[in-house]
Amino acid sequence: MKIKATFPKLPLRNLSGEVLRLSVDGAAFVAGDLTKVVRFINAPQRFDVVVACEVLYYIEDVPKALNQMSDLGRHCLVTYYSSHREKLDHELAGILIAGRETIRCDDHSWSVVWWHNY
Repeated sequence: MKIKATFPKLPLRNLSGEVLRLSVDGAAFVAGDLTKVVRFINAPQRFDVVVACEVLYYIEDVPKALNQMSDLGRHCLVTYYSSHREKLDHELAGILIAGRETIRCDDHSWSVVWWHNY
């Protein structure tokens, strides 16, 4: 499977605090609140990908947020820290998962889960 990743102009900083620029013509980046989803002005009907990294812990209604992600994107990806794995794995059980990986660093680990909505 080939994956094409595109990124818009994002202000990124290196370790010394210098602003770095990454740009790809035609890419759009929209940040929003999954608990208050509205259609964005000038946004596509569905996004190529919707990502929620390290935020599901703070959302009261996780199933609703996951449904919103699926409604908004053709592909979805979430990450979460291992201490939240049991609860969030349970919340994700109703979704047809396309893939799952674990990222490990020293004594820490994170789950990465993604699915498709065709």
